[in-house]
Amino acid sequence: MERARVYYINSFLLFCFFFFPFLSIMFLSRFNLFIYSSLASIQSIGNLGIGAVFFFFHILIN
Repeated sequence: MERARVYYINSFLLFCFFFFPFLSIMFLSRFNLFIYSSLASIQSIGNLGIGAVFFFFHILIN
């Protein structure tokens, strides 16, 4: 039960960090696209860090 809850939380966070920027690019305004393009480098660095942390926790859980 605990393992499943951690899996769902990690999946939700990964969805927020990886897919929400792409959804905002596709569906929201050009102004939001401008904001995303200005933050793209920070976002990619953050995604790499979050992915590394999730991979580490995945190894720990298993």
